[in-house]
Amino acid sequence: MSFSRKFLKYVLVGSVSAVVVLTGLVSIAADNLGTAYIQPRTLVYAGGSFRVLAENGFDQEQKQLIREASIRVRERMRSQRSAILACANKRSNRDKQSASGKAINDQIDQVFFKTASGGRPINLSVVRLWSDSEAAGLAPVGTRDYQFPEKGDLLRIALNSDDLGSKSQYFLKNDIDYWAGVIAHEILHNLGYSHPNGYEGSFIKEFGRCTRYSGNVPADFNLTSGQEKNE
Repeated sequence: MSFSRKFLKYVLVGSVSAVVVLTGLVSIAADNLGTAYIQPRTLVYAGGSFRVLAENGFDQEQKQLIREASIRVRERMRSQRSAILACANKRSNRDKQSASGKAINDQIDQVFFKTASGGRPINLSVVRLWSDSEAAGLAPVGTRDYQFPEKGDLLRIALNSDDLGSKSQYFLKNDIDYWAGVIAHEILHNLGYSHPNGYEGSFIKEFGRCTRYSGNVPADFNLTSGQEKNE
């Protein structure tokens, strides 16, 4: 799940006027995402130059799950990226957004395996979303034509803390592969990918799904996935 470009303007340049278009839980999520770098947060994973910091509102079990899912995402981007990209392109039938080829490979390399300008790390801040029965995660949509990430501290996503961990009723609450796919999906939102025509069949949805299954989504997936939430 993503926000509009108007919200992105609020996140990146602090335009307070954009806040008024967001109401209810989306406003809460926007506030969390917009202030991700000044909220108390804990480093839960550092793999090379890629660092993941979780808001302290997550409990220790949830932080551990975020750590494990982040490790899985990075390792799959290292060893199974070609299969994941091929899988996502094969499965997507809408919102392809010219996602194949060198451009997305360069973006993935920059996020997970390279430093930002001045040798700074790439920081992913994970904040909480809650009381949303439909969304497992959300993120602002970046613009794919700017040099990403120049500052190194631009990635921000929200994960639904009501769905994550053993206290949750969600059937995928402890599924590391599932949450790895959600994180991969939300990172792509930051990189400028969206699903304006719906979730199923969009490149970004299939990219997260293919990350979850290491590029080999089971043939019966669509028969068993009806309870899954949006990202």
